[in-house]
Amino acid sequence: MHSAVPNIADSPAKRTGWRRTCIALALASCAALLSACGARYEPPLTVGTNTWTGYEPLYLARDLGLHEGLPLRLVELGSTTQSMDGLRTGRLDMAGLTLDEALTLVQEGIPIKVIWVLDISQGADALVARYGVAGLADLRGRKVGVEQTAVGAYMLNAALAKTGLRTTDITVVPLPLDEHLTAWRESRVDALVTFDPVLQVLRGEGAPVLFDSSAIPGEIVDVLVARTDALDCCTQRISQLLAA
Repeated sequence: MHSAVPNIADSPAKRTGWRRTCIALALASCAALLSACGARYEPPLTVGTNTWTGYEPLYLARDLGLHEGLPLRLVELGSTTQSMDGLRTGRLDMAGLTLDEALTLVQEGIPIKVIWVLDISQGADALVARYGVAGLADLRGRKVGVEQTAVGAYMLNAALAKTGLRTTDITVVPLPLDEHLTAWRESRVDALVTFDPVLQVLRGEGAPVLFDSSAIPGEIVDVLVARTDALDCCTQRISQLLAA
């Protein structure tokens, strides 16, 4: 004998009560599901760099699987200027910069902190020139390409100071990193402040080096910086990144 199945259509009051119960259970289930999904999802940390060789360990760690399970997005950008702009706007949580670039952002009031020293340049940043430019003094009146908003400006001033020149004695041609090779090959500049891997390509093509970072030891330091809001929310993940 089967038990009698309750007839929920006996009265409008019963139908209303049953409907409310079902809706309440459905809402409770949805809330629990959304809560569980929210607990699992972590927006990835976004880390920006240019193509400087010293930042490659970040990408190597990723390729070796050392970032596995770590919500992280590495973004290779065309210039340091783009990395700095990303930190200014909050599009980047972290970035690879030189120490002087980081200090520029701090002076602007951008909330960042240096969290890691990546490398110290000992010749990998340089000023190269075309044949016919025999030395730094011969830069007077010449067109010199440089990324003015980044470490290139620091390098250029250091090079000019060695021979008593100022930026007013040359023609400064603003060039983001991703235009360095093209500008050189199209002869748009007589000299260029650049760094590896572009520097290695130019050396391979015979470009003479007039000045490099080995002449100012310890002054070109590459660091990893993070916005303070990323540090506040993601300290554990940042620690995992550094460990990798």
